[in-house]
Amino acid sequence: MTDLSINSNDTLTNGLRNLTMTSLGHFVNDGTVFFFPLLVDILVRVNSLSPVFVTLLLGIFYSAASLFSVMVGRISEVWDHKGFLIGTGLTLMALGILGFYRVITGSLGSALPYIAGLSALSAGIGSSFYHPLGGAILQGTFSPRSRGKALGINGSMGSVGRAVYPSLLYGFAALLTLDFSFVVFAIIAVISAFFIAIFLRGSGPANGPAVGHPKQNKHMKGGRGILTYSIIMLSVVTFIRSTASQGIASWIPSYLSNVKDLGISSILGYSITLMFVAAIVGQPIFGYFADRMDKRILLAVSSFGTAAATLAYVNSTGIESLVFLVIFGFFTFSGFPLLFSLISEYVPRGDSSMANSVVWGLGNQGGMALGPIIVGLIVVNDYSRLPFTFVIMVAITVAAGLLVFALPRPAGKTKMSMFG
Repeated sequence: MTDLSINSNDTLTNGLRNLTMTSLGHFVNDGTVFFFPLLVDILVRVNSLSPVFVTLLLGIFYSAASLFSVMVGRISEVWDHKGFLIGTGLTLMALGILGFYRVITGSLGSALPYIAGLSALSAGIGSSFYHPLGGAILQGTFSPRSRGKALGINGSMGSVGRAVYPSLLYGFAALLTLDFSFVVFAIIAVISAFFIAIFLRGSGPANGPAVGHPKQNKHMKGGRGILTYSIIMLSVVTFIRSTASQGIASWIPSYLSNVKDLGISSILGYSITLMFVAAIVGQPIFGYFADRMDKRILLAVSSFGTAAATLAYVNSTGIESLVFLVIFGFFTFSGFPLLFSLISEYVPRGDSSMANSVVWGLGNQGGMALGPIIVGLIVVNDYSRLPFTFVIMVAITVAAGLLVFALPRPAGKTKMSMFG
């Protein structure tokens, strides 16, 4: 996986810099995004709030991430300073974490739901920045024959963030306090934002439009020419897939805490870590094969794998259930290299930020917004309904896996159609 060829308009130094800085951004972004449900669970249990409030906060967070993501793509195409924009997103996420810190440390009375809601909104908007922008930087930096590997390596760093953040939360809590550990994560996000804004400041040419026909590049700007059948269909598949998988993943902390009776403990944090840890290896594996075989098949396999692992998980106990939780994470969090590799083939020229925003923002993050809400509406105030609800999400996941084959076949490395 060391053969990472760079586009002709870039240099190896710039390529490694872009991969390193975007990987840092992915680490912090996904670490924060995917332990956000855990923060919500802590917030709710400390303040004795209902599952309805969990649903509300998750809905605000994921809806803000989805709706603002398309705006991020448009802003990037008008004002091409992706490093600064990624840093802005991480800073907004830090503000959201600090808001949660304020909620669990002070007596806010009737202001509590408003502060919590604004914090979820800030974190959700902040989380919308990284994926379309980081993906565009890598798509513009690496050639088609190594793009999947680069995206896989980058995605693996996001998986590292997902895996270690829950355990770090309890590690910091043991050294400091549970509430002050929130502040530590906010500081990490702000420091990372500063370095990314500085070191990606001069990377514009590598991330901007590739050399091609001026009319084509102009046509791509502002999203015109983006909404082809390929991109729309990929967004639909991604939306359905994400609705199901995130509906399950976002409620697993509550499932472990309430159904499995783990409460707020280090075991809960370590269990969430296990769910994410397999994707550290899984994303590079999926990225490696994305350079070599039909990406639609890989996307279908990942969906069917998620479905099978979920069924096995809810019907098992003890160490066996933890094994299936790891398998669930391996298949579920494989989307980054697969989706962005597909986008690169369906829209191979020009700045891909807008296409990334449509597929990842409306598709993936839109599903992330809807999935937790659907689960919450079924659960209402009874956590014992979670296993049944997970089975419903399995059926939706299978449907997404079958719908993958409605996508056009990628044209391949030697003959890529501009508009899919």
